Parts: sequence; C-alpha cells; structure tokens
Amino acid sequence: MFAARRGRLERRRLVFRDGRTVDVQRRLAGIDLGIASAHTVRVLDDSGREVCRRRCEPSVASLTVIEQAALAGAPRGTRLEVVMEPTGPAWLPIAVFFSTRGHGVYRVSSQKAADLRRFLSRHAKSNRIDADTLARLPLVDPDGLTPLTLPTGERAALDRRVRAYDRLTMQAAEPKVRLKDLVRQLMPLTPLTGDLGQADLAVLEQWADPRALLRLGKVELTAVIVTASRNHSGAARAEQWLASARPRSSSTPSTQRWPSPTSPPKSPPKSD
Repeated sequence: MFAARRGRLERRRLVFRDGRTVDVQRRLAGIDLGIASAHTVRVLDDSGREVCRRRCEPSVASLTVIEQAALAGAPRGTRLEVVMEPTGPAWLPIAVFFSTRGHGVYRVSSQKAADLRRFLSRHAKSNRIDADTLARLPLVDPDGLTPLTLPTGERAALDRRVRAYDRLTMQAAEPKVRLKDLVRQLMPLTPLTGDLGQADLAVLEQWADPRALLRLGKVELTAVIVTASRNHSGAARAEQWLASARPRSSSTPSTQRWPSPTSPPKSPPKSD
C-alpha cells in the first residue's frame, strides 16, 4: 500500500473500475503484548501523529473496540498495519483476529529486535520494545518487519510435530553427552568418540570401572558386545574398550595407574 524510500512516504490510491480514486491513509498499530497483564496498543497515522492509545485483552469484544478506535475518521477501505513482537503464545489470538478481518500483521525481525533492545538498554530504563516504538517501525524501518502469515491447519500440525521432534531429540542427546563426559574422566582415551550404541550402554551398565573392565577380559567382553549389538560389533570394539581402560604411564593424575580398591593408602615417610 505504501513504500518508504529516501525518507519519504509514497501514498498510493485505490482506483475503482468506474474511474473513482480514493486516497488511502495508513493506520499503524503497535501492540506491546502483555503476559500477565493487558496488551498496550498505540495507533499512529501515516505522518506519525497519534490516533489513539488503548489497553485491550485477547478477546473478540476487546479487539473489536481497538479496531474501531484505530480506524475512526479513516476513509473506507483503510487497513491497519499491526506490528508486534511475537514472544510466547500471546501473539496468536491477536494475529488471528486482525488477519481474518483483512488487516496486515507484521512481526519485528529477530535482528531488529536485538538492535532495538541494545539501543533501549543504553537510553531507557528498560530494554522492552514498547507499543510506540513498534508503531513507528513501519515509518522508520519498514525492512525490519516481516509479514506474519498464518499457516493452514495441516501445516500448523506439521510444524508442531517437527518442533516436538526437535525438542525430544535435544532432550535425548543431553544425557548422552553427559555420559560421554563422565567416561572421559575415567578413561581419557575414551572409545566413545561417535554415536553411543546399545553395546556401549551394556558395557557401561556393569563395567564402567576400568579395573572391572580389564578383569572381564577380551573374550567375555566380546560376547557381551556381540549380544548387545546383535552382531554389529565384536572383537574390534572390545579391544577399543580394553585399550582405553589400560593405565598409561604418565605423571598426570587422570592417567596414573589405577590403584587397587583394597590396598590401603600409602602413608608419608617418617622423618628422622
């Protein structure tokens, strides 16, 4: 409808089939979404003058009042340009209401939001992007806004499933990383350099102690690995575990010879 170029706003007109033209005004609505409180709304015209300021709730009745106040005095056919920062789920009812009524809904890009917060943290008491700042963004930086398009039901369901899959994948990976770190503390030359398989888990379940692993021996360890991996791994993997469990001659505490669990600690030599 409008374009901002070289600091000037270029207004366009609606042209009807009978030749009539109507100048269309911009109405810019910035909405500061509240989580535990009401939403704050600031509406400006295309020159930056304030049209109204209101507070609303995410209900049809409350948002209808906002729409009527924002369009008061505007020519017929004027669309609102609603700008918000979609944090949390509070943005969805607002986007659904205004999108279904033919208005444009825009969100602040992640980079622009970060830049604004850095600026506000230096020059204001809070780094929160308020409703007035959101309403002025289409005038000062239209490229910093991204049109918000609501997906279809099928696409929204797919998006939820993909997000759930990603979340579960990350949750499953965290314990594996922690387990690998613990094994590396016991065995600096850990064999767990790639994926953590069922055979590795079977070994760690009973023989996480390097001394117990060495006492088990290669033959029995190979049998355990073959059974747990269903013949996908065998003697080579067993040798990797045993090589990691064998003590190395070094002065560092983490690679010193494993002490016997039954031997008493050595007392310091007595001075004459």
